[in-house]
Amino acid sequence: MNVFIEENVSFIGYGAFSSCPSLLAVEASENNEYYKTIDDVLYSKDGTRLICYPSGRANTSFSVPLSVVSINDYAFSESNNLALFEVLGNINSIGNCSFHNCANLETVIFINQTDPTHKTHSFIGCGKLKAIFVSVNYDKETFCGQNVDKSIFGGVCGDEISFYLLHNILTIIGSGKIDNYSLNSLPPWDLYKASIKEIT
Repeated sequence: MNVFIEENVSFIGYGAFSSCPSLLAVEASENNEYYKTIDDVLYSKDGTRLICYPSGRANTSFSVPLSVVSINDYAFSESNNLALFEVLGNINSIGNCSFHNCANLETVIFINQTDPTHKTHSFIGCGKLKAIFVSVNYDKETFCGQNVDKSIFGGVCGDEISFYLLHNILTIIGSGKIDNYSLNSLPPWDLYKASIKEIT
């Protein structure tokens, strides 16, 4: 099932499409001035706010685009296929019950160094959540009220490209170009290169 947002729709309330297990996509008209769709996920027109992740998507992982700075209340509610959630940009706000009842969510990756503002119960009902990995320079001991593991080294390595190093695996995510590096301009993971066993 898909939802189509007509061009004259100017407001969508929090949780409007939560608890819709068959929802595969939320498609906004290209002429809509307030919303847009990227890969079936609904965002504000400027791409800074993630409005709704369709809970019926089959994807087991999701990486938040670097343009996003806030996640709506109930944005990922009951997305039961989601096991890995990656935040590689500058998220500064996570809404109430954003991951409510994501039954199979196991891992959260967060490379920003500052705890985002958040409302209550961000991860309520996530019974399988095992670990929230954050930057070694993260400034708090919790993330949205949850205990964290400070073992990630990560950052930006190009236009719309981010990376993180965890468990000797270097993961590079994005849709742009990786910066040029040389002996005079070493990649940001150079200090850890001896420990890297895999690049994904």
